[in-house]
Amino acid sequence: MITKLSTSLEICYDHPEMRVLSEAFKPDQNTFRPHTVVLHGKPGIGKSALARSVILGWAQDKLYQDISYAFFFSPREMQWAEKSSLAQLISREWADSQAPMTEIMSQPERLLFVVDDFDDLDSALPQEDTRLCEDWKDEQPIHTLLYSLLKKTLLPQSFLLVTTRDTGLQKLKSMVVSPLYILVEGLSATKRTQLVLENVSDDHRRKQVIRSMLDNQWLAEQCRVPSICSLVCKALKIQEKLGGSCTPVCQTLTSLYSTLVFHQLTPREPFRGCLSPEERGTLMGLCRMAAEGVWSKRSVFYDNDLKTYGLKESEISALFGMDVFQASHSAKRCYAFFHLSLQDFFAALHYVLEGLGTWNQSCFVIKNLRSLSELKGTHFNAHLGGMKRFLFGLVNKDTMRTLEVLLGYPLSPIVNQVLQHWVFMLGQQANDTSPMDVLDAFRHVFESQDKDFVCSALKSFREVEIQVNQRTDLVVSSYCLQHCKNLEALRVDVSDIFSVEMNTELCPVVPQQ
Repeated sequence: MITKLSTSLEICYDHPEMRVLSEAFKPDQNTFRPHTVVLHGKPGIGKSALARSVILGWAQDKLYQDISYAFFFSPREMQWAEKSSLAQLISREWADSQAPMTEIMSQPERLLFVVDDFDDLDSALPQEDTRLCEDWKDEQPIHTLLYSLLKKTLLPQSFLLVTTRDTGLQKLKSMVVSPLYILVEGLSATKRTQLVLENVSDDHRRKQVIRSMLDNQWLAEQCRVPSICSLVCKALKIQEKLGGSCTPVCQTLTSLYSTLVFHQLTPREPFRGCLSPEERGTLMGLCRMAAEGVWSKRSVFYDNDLKTYGLKESEISALFGMDVFQASHSAKRCYAFFHLSLQDFFAALHYVLEGLGTWNQSCFVIKNLRSLSELKGTHFNAHLGGMKRFLFGLVNKDTMRTLEVLLGYPLSPIVNQVLQHWVFMLGQQANDTSPMDVLDAFRHVFESQDKDFVCSALKSFREVEIQVNQRTDLVVSSYCLQHCKNLEALRVDVSDIFSVEMNTELCPVVPQQ
């Protein structure tokens, strides 16, 4: 509810998305008036912040002045199996002793409900058909109440604002009624460039970073997300402090996250060269929990989850010395990685560490964690893409060497061999491989930035057909093709990737210091 939200949040009503939101529930030119608005975008792009801004803007009488009551629901903080009526759900968070429910429900057309992060609700919904609720006084499982609000069987005249990741959009479309969709785009190219360069002081290194961002459009797009951009900036600052000339010209998100995480794992005591057995156990437990969460589409964890993986919040904080894993301060204590991509990174790291020594595992059986071989056939599962990409990035020999020093143990070459085999087999099936599959394989191999790995993985590619639709595709393909030592035939279809407008958006004028 509104009493949970910080009133210190600064609201910029001139922000493009806030301007759109301020008009979102008004009739359009065809007199259609949406009662459901969906904010969607990448994880961490700013959807929740916008949703909170809407509530606070309404409370300050700046937005939606025809709304009498607004309610903010955060699914991750709810007990899904618990039964409640909508009236009870509202009353339990009411600032005063008792909510005026009769007055509130007398005009449903003046009510606004905000459901923040549909993805958490989706993971709690039963697989079978969920029954619907029509009466705000009926007691039902909480997930049924929110599902009924989405389906407009409960208070159909009320207004609804829902936030979801792009990966959950398709599922949400089957539930909501006549919605208006608003894409949250995140940081502009100019803002991204400014933030990144603020963390690099050396002129030569600044040019390297800009070139890397320009060549790696995927990395540039990821930096639209403020939290990812923040992590990238921290990594760049660490690289410069440690000696920027040693870092590769072409940066990948894996190399940047490795810099950040491995630096935090490095023991601060001069007499310690590697992690202690207890610290290794904490790292492995955290990685295992991250992987299980990725497979089961879970990004929120609770105290019982930490217990299952032999983890303690204090040990995680002591190990990393940074907010890699954050705790909420709600009534029901929950935890999440600083950003979903960081969870993907630790999930990939699980497979690299698998089989290393002993893990402080409890007697619980982990049901949702899959083997490395099962990851191969997950081409159409978008939620697994980040973990898979990081996995290829982590087999870089320099990255593995750094990790071995940290752990004090040699790492198994199995992951490297398995990934090479995946790509090698793709090259042998040229007649059954689409240009999209080839380019996808090239993108993953490119993430490794390891010449020996790339050459070995691509030695079976004799005939290649690819479609280049953006500058990054050209950079990736050029890198991989020069390492296809047995290439005999090549066909490349190139779109208009050199337009001035596109390059300006990717890399605007570098601000002067």
